[in-house]
Amino acid sequence: MQTDIQSPPEVAVEPFPTLIDRSETSKQPRKSKKPGFGILVFLALNRLASSTSTGWGSKRLQKIFETPQRHSIPQKEQQWLKSAKQDWFDHEGHRAAVYTFGQGHKKALLVHGLSGRAGQLSAFADPLLEEGYQVIALDLPAHGNAPGKRISMPAIARLLAAFQKSYGDIDTLIAHSNGAAATTLALSFGMQIEKVIYLAPPEDLKGYLYRLSKLIGFNAKVTRHAEAQLATRYGLPFDAVRGSTLSKNYKLPALIFHDLKDKMVPFEEGERLAKSWQDAVFVRTGGLGHNRILQEPEVIAISREFLRRNSS
Repeated sequence: MQTDIQSPPEVAVEPFPTLIDRSETSKQPRKSKKPGFGILVFLALNRLASSTSTGWGSKRLQKIFETPQRHSIPQKEQQWLKSAKQDWFDHEGHRAAVYTFGQGHKKALLVHGLSGRAGQLSAFADPLLEEGYQVIALDLPAHGNAPGKRISMPAIARLLAAFQKSYGDIDTLIAHSNGAAATTLALSFGMQIEKVIYLAPPEDLKGYLYRLSKLIGFNAKVTRHAEAQLATRYGLPFDAVRGSTLSKNYKLPALIFHDLKDKMVPFEEGERLAKSWQDAVFVRTGGLGHNRILQEPEVIAISREFLRRNSS
């Protein structure tokens, strides 16, 4: 007698939330302070350079565009970094600091943003270790404890691609802000990653250059000249590094978070990137801004679930 074998019922998978709203608990915006003497001199020099010489203004803008601001490293982050195995990675005359935690069978790479540092992503470390990952965090050149004063986004992208080839299989890459933009470009250079998690990712380097230029006092003529000079040095026109263009070719899973009122990177950039990525989950946040998003427990919990659902 033949009996039919019943297949087990399919278990519905809960969709990821589309919004994390912390608006009610977010800090009230600080009252804007009048710029100090140093800032006023800086802005005056930029305006003078713009009006006096396009070449001088362009050279000055390019230097500002590629020079990160260093910030002091909080004690808590310093203690976290001291617990790591520390090393260096050199590429094209630039040096990155490498911090390795744990002995997991899979690797997760943490990449900070412009003027950031490895410790800003430390809240992800313990959850990753618990999921069986070895965690690798970088201080990119000219950031954190790494030497250097000046670095371009394409140079960071090339370094990331070379780092992956040197360190072998990397399952997951978690990147913040400009680190995400550099990762998107590095993937076009052949970097092999199984999945990515982006927090506040920019996708329009040209847009950032023009916003920065206007904010700090350069005119449009100087900005156009700087754009042309940078594109020549990079060997890439700015339109060729648009994240929303590059990501159309990527099939790896992506989880993208962006705050609705991010003052550093417009929300629309993260939204455009997610729409162009073939396999992306996009989660909006409210009240977390550009940096608090890195510490939000629900962001980390959703990231953890994303890794579980996309584990190989």
